[in-house]
Amino acid sequence: MKEKINHITELFSLVGYHLLSLGMNSSHSGNLSGRDGSHIYITRTGTMLGDIREEDLIKAEIMDSMPSRVSMEYPVHRQIYLDSSFNAVIHCHPPYAIALSMGSETIEPIDMEGVRIVGNVPVISGENDIPQRVSAQLQNGHGGVMIEGHGVFAAANNLEEALHYVTALEMSAKIITLSR
Repeated sequence: MKEKINHITELFSLVGYHLLSLGMNSSHSGNLSGRDGSHIYITRTGTMLGDIREEDLIKAEIMDSMPSRVSMEYPVHRQIYLDSSFNAVIHCHPPYAIALSMGSETIEPIDMEGVRIVGNVPVISGENDIPQRVSAQLQNGHGGVMIEGHGVFAAANNLEEALHYVTALEMSAKIITLSR
């Protein structure tokens, strides 16, 4: 069991480090989760994603409504796992994508990689039913969903795939911004 948690911690730390070093989060923002059977490993609230330690991960039953010290985004992660077979979720705050989300219903990449990897990204506004709305969009085949003015949720088979998605989204958002 100790070997398993060490592996999970190392993986989360590596992905968190990349998110921070690429400017996708501030030092203590964003969150990561992974499914392990009927459990979710998720970062606790206030975790420094660039330096994740074992004590920063919370193991919760998928059916748990809101474990203590867990990220406030837990309900979205949980809903995604309840509704799908995804095994990993990243929530981060990519600045260019957030800027493009303001007042938009979708972000539409114009670069070849963005078109191929990201596709059109729905933007959800408002505060009602966010977990259900994000999960529903992911079930419709979108790899990620933007929350207007806040950030992206990306779901995939593993954290590396989710990281690829969010970094490609941010690169596409930069290209859109530069082209304007």
